[in-house]
Amino acid sequence: MKRIGSMLVGLTAVFVVGCSGQQNRAQLPPPTTAPESAIASPTDPPATMPPTSTAEKVIPESGTPPTESVYLEVDADDVVPVLASAVVGSPVRIVITTEIERKFRLKSDGTELSGTAVAFEFVADDERLYEIVDVATGDVVVSLESIFD
Repeated sequence: MKRIGSMLVGLTAVFVVGCSGQQNRAQLPPPTTAPESAIASPTDPPATMPPTSTAEKVIPESGTPPTESVYLEVDADDVVPVLASAVVGSPVRIVITTEIERKFRLKSDGTELSGTAVAFEFVADDERLYEIVDVATGDVVVSLESIFD
């Protein structure tokens, strides 16, 4: 009799455990499977974030070479000359300002301009060094090197 009682207790325990396990499974939502393309990797940015940078390529009309223009503003009262570079074929505009009227010369072609604000405009047509000097002192104010791209 003792044996039958232990068996009944054991069977009851198995039945209760078995039923409770099935009950818990019924309460859980069924597992879902998402396609691989919908799963984001840890390095993917959230879809709602705007892009951090953009790139745009401008393609010129046929037969028109791309050019870069160079614009420099220089304070001639500064002691240190301005060093710059440009791609051969680029249009260049250099504006020089000073507190007192001074005369400046573009050494490559001898153009001289004077005043408190002068603008030299030229095309860097070949590979060389373009220098603008203060005529009174001979000091180099701007040194622009044109190079092939």
